[in-house]
Amino acid sequence: MVRSASGVRDLVRISVCRHGLSGTLRRAMAASGRMACRLPYLRECHVWYRLDLERGWKRGDLPPGFEIVRGGVGELPLVEKLGNVGYVEARRRLDGDADLWLVRHGANPVFAGWIFRRRTPAVAAPEGWLDLPEGIVCLEDLVTAPPYRGRGFAPISYSAIADSLAREGVKAIVVKIEETNHPSRRSVEKAGFRPVATMTLVRIGGMRHVTMELKDGEDASPFLPLLPASEPSLMEWIFGALAPGPIY
Repeated sequence: MVRSASGVRDLVRISVCRHGLSGTLRRAMAASGRMACRLPYLRECHVWYRLDLERGWKRGDLPPGFEIVRGGVGELPLVEKLGNVGYVEARRRLDGDADLWLVRHGANPVFAGWIFRRRTPAVAAPEGWLDLPEGIVCLEDLVTAPPYRGRGFAPISYSAIADSLAREGVKAIVVKIEETNHPSRRSVEKAGFRPVATMTLVRIGGMRHVTMELKDGEDASPFLPLLPASEPSLMEWIFGALAPGPIY
């Protein structure tokens, strides 16, 4: 049972009166230990990057025989070969407002990525979608086929995508990369993206806790909707997420 914030505060006050602060903390930790194996648990840490198209970016050219295209339905079988987005989901995205970008070498898919406009998938967002400010798009689901990895195709692809979006008047591209995915982080940095925030999401049962560490001087506006309007205290969060019933 997930309790309301007011109910959690009442439990905390009662428990502190009866057991003291240290006793309450011990009981909360014991409750977390009992419930941790029974509640769905998720922890993710991503670094958000931003490329300001008004500042310029690093450019590159694909080798002869390779081409990058803005894909349509005809390219979906190639996307499916890359394995990270299935045909049905890819078709749904194309029917919406997402753009598919694909590098191919003859009949072989090399790299694929998606541009989301107006809103982008984000598991940390309350409804699973992050609304994007005007003029900002999000690059998602980046994948390079195994035979072509480590050859610089991803940074060159980002450059070509940036060229096209800049001509449309897009101001900036954002992308989130798992903190431990160092090859992908290096690839976006080579293209000129800079880290602007580190986001950590912890979800236990029906409760989520999001923290955001912003880099000094960076524009945080695209990411503020990821943070709850009122973040619960650690004590409230522990009790609300993990307590199966009153703790007296």
